Amino acid sequence: MPRTATGRRRLLTLVLAVVLLVLLLPYLWLILTSLKNRNDIFSGNVFSAFAPTLDNFRVAFLQKGFTRNLLNSAVVATTAMSIAMAVGVPAGYALSRNVTRSSTVLLFVMLAARLMPVVVLAVPLFVIMANLGLVGTYAGLRPLIAPSDGSTVRASREHRVVIEPTGLVRVSGGKYTTYRQMAEETVDAAVGVLGERVLDRPSRTATRRLIGAADRAELDELVTSLTTSSGLDRAVIDRLVARHGTEAADVLALGHERGLLGHLADGEEHLEAEVAWAARHELALSIDDVLSRRTRLVQEMPDRGASIAPAVAAILGAELGWDAARQATEVRSFIDGARAEFSVA
Repeated sequence: MPRTATGRRRLLTLVLAVVLLVLLLPYLWLILTSLKNRNDIFSGNVFSAFAPTLDNFRVAFLQKGFTRNLLNSAVVATTAMSIAMAVGVPAGYALSRNVTRSSTVLLFVMLAARLMPVVVLAVPLFVIMANLGLVGTYAGLRPLIAPSDGSTVRASREHRVVIEPTGLVRVSGGKYTTYRQMAEETVDAAVGVLGERVLDRPSRTATRRLIGAADRAELDELVTSLTTSSGLDRAVIDRLVARHGTEAADVLALGHERGLLGHLADGEEHLEAEVAWAARHELALSIDDVLSRRTRLVQEMPDRGASIAPAVAAILGAELGWDAARQATEVRSFIDGARAEFSVA
């Protein structure tokens, strides 16, 4: 092959390699920013090492404005192109070793040139359409015990029970999935502080059921019974029992007493009675308590519960003694906070 053709092929390969490197920069950024979490990587906890970086990308992509998402979608398109280039460049080069070199490389470049506009247009469109289908976002915060060096990466995920010199028993850290163990250890420590032997008062938390808990067969029978007696749809009763267990009958009784057996929102299976029940028996003191932490409707409704907030305020007002002015103030406060905390845009 003439020297000029060989030089062109090498130049083309170099250019493609540089383009590939530029397109792979997002991956390099992900790896480099995760090196600070190398202790987790070496210990086998790869997800914990990459989670902060991935979460930052999720927040940047999902919780910014729609215009910003258009720009972020270009990053996704670049990622898709980098994958195509990563596979296509070596494949094209390998083929060029056995077939007519110049024609194969030229064919690859032509195909890449034709496919890239499609990827650039299709990927952002797909991302935008998927983003429009998002109803809400939320994130959880974990109460870690502060490490001495200030790094949350090496902070313990376990809880700690400490007895202060004054006799105060304090539990720190932990997680919801180990709340029974945390409670047992805390109470055992308190019993010891009071001068009693823990062995004389063994904990029963491991076998104690939560309020409303029952065997599956009993709950299924309750669903059938309440569906018949209440006249409500089975789907409504099924969700009510799944949420309140054996107390579902009491929730319905309260709804019948106060005339609150209607749906809290169109298309939702939650009952108005659950708002009054939350105030009377679950310490709910605000609209946010009800819609964010008792029903989760603030995350599920596109308007963040704005359409039903006045109705919730009226029911809560009757339970908590709110006048009309207080109800209006509670509604405004809830909507402002809910949109800021849970909205996609």
